[in-house]
Amino acid sequence: MSAAPSFRSGPRGAAYWGITWGIGVGIVEYLAVAPIDDWGSLQQLLFWLLYWLMPYWCVVGRMFVWLADHHERIGSRGRSIAAFIALCALAAGLQPLLSIALIRLTTEVFPGFEGYAAAGATQPKWANWSTLSLYQLWTALFYGSLLVAARIFTVRMERTRHLLHQSALARSRTGAFLDAARLQALQSQIDPNLLLDSMRELEQRYRSSPERAERLLEALVEFLRYAMQGLRVPVSTLEAELQLARAFSHLQHERGVQSAWRIVEEPAPLTTTPFKFPSLMMLPLLALGGDGGRPMLRVQARSGETVLALYNLSRSVSAELRQQISGRLHALYGERFRFECHLPAPHQLKITLQPTPTRPGESHA
Repeated sequence: MSAAPSFRSGPRGAAYWGITWGIGVGIVEYLAVAPIDDWGSLQQLLFWLLYWLMPYWCVVGRMFVWLADHHERIGSRGRSIAAFIALCALAAGLQPLLSIALIRLTTEVFPGFEGYAAAGATQPKWANWSTLSLYQLWTALFYGSLLVAARIFTVRMERTRHLLHQSALARSRTGAFLDAARLQALQSQIDPNLLLDSMRELEQRYRSSPERAERLLEALVEFLRYAMQGLRVPVSTLEAELQLARAFSHLQHERGVQSAWRIVEEPAPLTTTPFKFPSLMMLPLLALGGDGGRPMLRVQARSGETVLALYNLSRSVSAELRQQISGRLHALYGERFRFECHLPAPHQLKITLQPTPTRPGESHA
C-alpha cells in the first residue's frame, strides 16, 4: 500500500507558506497602484522592497501560519482570534514605520533615489502614518484570514488523510491476522487425517487411475470451497451448512469410506430453508460419525420447525462440544431451539430450530 501524500509541515513548511503568501499579496497590491508598464522596472523593485516591504510581509505570513498551527494544537478559538487581531494590528502599525525609516536611509545613501519613486504610490510619511496603518490593517485582516483559513483547512485535510492511511494499514494488518485466524479455525474444525488421507489417496490414484484421481480431487476442492465460505462470516445459513455436509459426504464416497454419511432431507431438498446456523458448526457434528456403522443426517421441516437428527453415531458428544453448540445456537435463537444429545439409539443427537419472529414487512434472513 502506498504511503499517504506528503505535506509541507514543520518550520520549513511554514516558511514556504509565509513566503508564498507575502509574495502573492505584494503582487496583488502592486497591481492596484502601478500600471502594467512598470513590471520589470526599477520602480517596481523599489516599491516591493521599500514601500511595501515584501520581505517583511513574508515574515508576517510566517507568523500567521505559526498562529494557525498553534490554534490546531491548543484548540482555543477565542485566544486564537484575539492573537490574530493583535498580530494584524501590530504588523499594520509597524510596516509604515519601517518603510519611513528605510526610505530615509536610502535617500541619505542614494540622493538620486527620489527620481525612482514608484509611480502612483503614496510615500509613507509621519503625516499619513495613521491612514497607511488603517489600510495595512484591513489588508492584514483580509489576506491574513484567508491564509489562516487555508492553512487550517489543509492541515485538517492532511490529518484526515493520515488517519485514513493509518486505518487502511490497520485494516490490512487486521485482515492478515483474520486470515490466519480463519485458517487456524478451519484447521481446528477439519480432521487433519481427512486431508492427509485424501492427499495420499490422490497420489496413489494418479499413478494407477488418473480418472478416479480427478474425481477425488474435484470432491476435495468442492468440500474445501464450502468450508472456506463458512470462514468469511460468523453466521451462515442452514442450507449453506447442508451443502457443506453434502460435499463432505461426497468426499467420503469418493474415498471409498464405508462409514460415509447419508443425508436425507424431508422434503428434499430444503432449498428455501430460512434458518440461520453457526458457520462450520456442521463439521464437528459430522466428525461424530467416526468409524463403524453408517451415520445418517436427517433434516425434516414440520409445523414451521426444522429438525436435524443424527443417527448411528460412533462417538459421544463431549461437554465442551455440547457447550459450544448450545452457546452459538443461543446467540442466534435465544430460547427458540432445543439441543438434545445422548439419546438412545438410533437418534443419539437432535437439534430443533424454531423460526425467528418477524415484523410486518420483514422477511427471514
